[in-house]
Amino acid sequence: MLYALVSRGFKAGGFPAIRATNATQIVPVKQEELTSYETGVKTSLFNHMLQFNASVFYYQYYNKQFYTVFPSILGLIQTNSNIPRSMEKGADIDVALAPVSGLTLRGALTYINTDIEGSTSLAGYNFNYAPEWSGTFSAQYRFPVGGSLHLSLNGDGQLESSTNADLAENPQWKIAAYTIYDASIALDNQSDAPRRKGWQASVWVHNLTNKYYWTNVYNPADTLARFTGLPRTFGATVLFNF
Repeated sequence: MLYALVSRGFKAGGFPAIRATNATQIVPVKQEELTSYETGVKTSLFNHMLQFNASVFYYQYYNKQFYTVFPSILGLIQTNSNIPRSMEKGADIDVALAPVSGLTLRGALTYINTDIEGSTSLAGYNFNYAPEWSGTFSAQYRFPVGGSLHLSLNGDGQLESSTNADLAENPQWKIAAYTIYDASIALDNQSDAPRRKGWQASVWVHNLTNKYYWTNVYNPADTLARFTGLPRTFGATVLFNF
């Protein structure tokens, strides 16, 4: 299936919901307007062995609302503000491959390029919280082990390239690139029907390599705070489908 789509949406204006120390922090933000252009393909090949989806897109924003900080006599303070003109363009690819019975490989990758336009002092900067590359990947091998029981070996991960929490790209607000990996083993008595009835028991580990990474940087008062991702975490799960 080939498709093309043009759409337009709006985000209501309002007042920043923040703890303000200066009147300039609570100036109302205007309504945001987005016009989206997208075209792509969705296809199934080789008797459904390969599922392939891809798209390219271009977003044009007017008065896009951004969370940012700016200098004052009290130091950096938080606010929401409008940028008159900005754009985002990029591409998505999503692939699922089942080369042999029981084995499923999946991958999705997104590339975006963002830009603030016009005569604003931030012209030429990228959006904050907008990594250029992001993606997910997974592999599952599920096979019978006797009777109605199946064993699944699973691995997946997530990747994010670097970005910045500040529109002005202050180095202290940089969020570094990271890749994390998860793994699990599951035992189940579920059928292969689309709605799998039965039980499943699994043990899993999140952030297999114990990667230290940040997901956000913000300014709560007169300092910087960074949210870290979860460290290596182990667990077990039991599910019942009726």
